[in-house]
Amino acid sequence: MIFSGIQVCDRKPADISDLDEPKITARVPFYSNVIDFHALPDRYVEIVYERNYELDYGYSYSWTMKVFAEGTNDLAAPLWELDLGYNSDNRFWDGSLIHIVTEEAKECLSDWLITSGYRRIITISTYDLLGDGPEPYSEKVIDAGDWYRSAPGTYYQGTSGCDGQGQGQGSSQVFSRYNYYLGSELGNPVMLNGGYMAIYTSGNLWLAGVGRYSSFLPVTNIKVDCDNFIGLLPSGGDLFLVRGEYQRVVIGDSEPSLAIYEVVPVRFQSWSNTLVGDGIVVPGIPLGSSDDGKRLYTICSWYMEETEDWTTTLNVLSIADGQATLIWALSLDGRSFWIDGDTAVVSEIVYEYSDYYNDGRSIRVPIQTNVFIVDLPSAFVTWATVTDIHTYLTYAGNGVVFFTQYSSGVLLILDYDDPLDVIEYRMPYYNYGYPADRADGRLYIVMGRYGVVTIDRDR
Repeated sequence: MIFSGIQVCDRKPADISDLDEPKITARVPFYSNVIDFHALPDRYVEIVYERNYELDYGYSYSWTMKVFAEGTNDLAAPLWELDLGYNSDNRFWDGSLIHIVTEEAKECLSDWLITSGYRRIITISTYDLLGDGPEPYSEKVIDAGDWYRSAPGTYYQGTSGCDGQGQGQGSSQVFSRYNYYLGSELGNPVMLNGGYMAIYTSGNLWLAGVGRYSSFLPVTNIKVDCDNFIGLLPSGGDLFLVRGEYQRVVIGDSEPSLAIYEVVPVRFQSWSNTLVGDGIVVPGIPLGSSDDGKRLYTICSWYMEETEDWTTTLNVLSIADGQATLIWALSLDGRSFWIDGDTAVVSEIVYEYSDYYNDGRSIRVPIQTNVFIVDLPSAFVTWATVTDIHTYLTYAGNGVVFFTQYSSGVLLILDYDDPLDVIEYRMPYYNYGYPADRADGRLYIVMGRYGVVTIDRDR
């Protein structure tokens, strides 16, 4: 196996012929703050965050997408780049395309040219990563209705001024990823199979064909009331609307607030024929679904009367005939997990007690980490191992899982793309949940401020 760093640190070529007075001969741009990466046959793309210093306001952050030619070295300038501003989360890789979703409040003027309100404008911009520059491949604009601003960061429903019907809500509610660190697919907006994107805004479910489907899949609006909206959960070419609310219950001497979650199945028979089902109460918050919509994966806490304590489980549910049925559940007590499609990666640190104090008290010492990979629909453990170090699960996706030991700076990588040939790597790096990509037998590991590390799986 070959390890090679695409980006590592800043470099400043210098003339050191006179060691007493070395001179910097050039300043070379070298991008090390990488938060996302996408490999293509002859190019690679990085999402880089940069700190912008401002004289009066300290500093702020912005994000830039940089496109490089495959085979170029670390010092090469990008073929082209695109300033993403402060919008870094709502991007969707789609082969050689990337879809970026932004929103803005567009000012509405009255007949006297006085500001009378704002419209929520959502733009889906698609860029061809194999193209010659940052010009959009296609663009869809959605006018999502009134968006009045009563104070910075707060919004309320508009009643006049603009002629739309929209209920304002903070952008963190409209555009969000829920529990990203668990590998959750729950979010808003979401990308669906078939070349279109779904966005929910206050009683309106918007569908828009994107990329290569943009020209013949127009923007469609479906009226769907969804109080206490949490997010959208993609299910192949369909989706679930997810909502939840808190209810107080009496358990012994306490009255905890329990979250009640409900999913509303939305099935697209055709572009103009949509079936919206009734709400189905499910145990726990949904994190993922099978492509056919027949399986739902949730996480929740249960009160066990036998032990008078709470336990947390990862649940696999069957969705049929308007009901949710629990098929099986996996205890998560003392365990960490991450969902990767229909697979769950679960880790458990094993401790032993060791005498430490003179008065006989002992301390808990971690000795190993148990790791197993579960196929959720079948409840079958496809692979398991024991590591000799205690590590923390930080990411799973694209057939690779990361464990980080923060005390010693060890990154353990398990490549399970082939369950019959799982490969283990250990590297002296940290990983804080940044993703991985793979192409042509190589793994690309995003390391944040350490850049990107390439692993050639075949060597």
